[in-house]
Amino acid sequence: MRKKITFGFLSLVVLLLFAGAISMFELNRIRNATTELISQGAANAEIAERLIEALQMQNTAVIKMIISEDGVPGPEYYDGIGLFDDAILQRYENGKAPEDMMPIIKYAQEYKETVVGYANESLQPDMEWFANNYLASYYNLDEAITSFVSSPH
Repeated sequence: MRKKITFGFLSLVVLLLFAGAISMFELNRIRNATTELISQGAANAEIAERLIEALQMQNTAVIKMIISEDGVPGPEYYDGIGLFDDAILQRYENGKAPEDMMPIIKYAQEYKETVVGYANESLQPDMEWFANNYLASYYNLDEAITSFVSSPH
């Protein structure tokens, strides 16, 4: 009887040690995954912040173009394009797959085409163009950036 109790006790000890080892392994795996997710989220937030800042520069230049009746965006627009493209390239330089950036790239191209198309077609301010075409392309791009930073990657 004593051997059975000793064997049962040792079996419980071994089982607890085994369960503890598995628990430690799993907790370590979860910690590593969480750390990676947090660092990736911080990097994505930084890129999104740079994209929004560049988009705001472009937006300001377009609004000035409409108000001033210039018909051509000012240098802030082109500075904003440069900053925007640099932020996207940073994503590529970090070795990340660009698939999650594709909606941003798509809407950025549409946004540029909208502004350039206006500048090429008309040198007169057109509030209808601004309300119907520009704002839609601006909001699409802004939404793509917001979705990028808030979606899991």
